Amino acid sequence: MANGEDDRLARIEALLEQTVQLVSSNARSIQAIGTTIEENRAELEETELQLKVDLNQIARQTDERFQSMLETQAETSRQLQALIDAQKVNNHEHQAFREHFQSLLSQISSRLNDIWQRLKD
Repeated sequence: MANGEDDRLARIEALLEQTVQLVSSNARSIQAIGTTIEENRAELEETELQLKVDLNQIARQTDERFQSMLETQAETSRQLQALIDAQKVNNHEHQAFREHFQSLLSQISSRLNDIWQRLKD
């Protein structure tokens, strides 16, 4: 029986040795996976930080463009209003000129009629 026990003990020792090797291999694999996870986490954090920086820059550029568009729109509105006001003045001056011109034509016509009447008489 001693021989059977020795065989059994040898198999147990061999199984224990295999278990130790598997545990050691698993520990190295787990450590490698942990390192990979840590590297990926660090890379993800760096990517996230860069994304935040990029988004902030895009937001700032968008705000600047929007402000520029608002300023351009305000300037265009001012210019259009100035043109409208100038046109109103031009219309008023044109109306005054027409009225004055018609008055002069009426006076000339009246004088020509007077002259014509005198010539006829």
